Amino acid sequence: MMNCWNKGYRHVIFEGDNINVTKLANGETTNIDVTNWIRDIWRWATKFEEIKFCWTNRNSNLCADILAKQVIPSFSFFHYYSYVPEFIRDVKRLL
Repeated sequence: MMNCWNKGYRHVIFEGDNINVTKLANGETTNIDVTNWIRDIWRWATKFEEIKFCWTNRNSNLCADILAKQVIPSFSFFHYYSYVPEFIRDVKRLL
């Protein structure tokens, strides 16, 4: 969310294949174990003009599934791509 906001994106849709997380982000369910994380998400969400949290089936979200399985460098908590990585571009050719 922070990277999207920093890049100037103000109308965003976040898709994920974990329906529980989607329901938490949309305020449809609660879980005391992740309350602080959800509050951070909601706080960041107020900065956007339009924001949606949507669930998508894992089979429909092959690129995200591949990204989620990538190894994050040990010196970082996340990895940001400012371009579509080649290993993702090749996915469409495999289908």
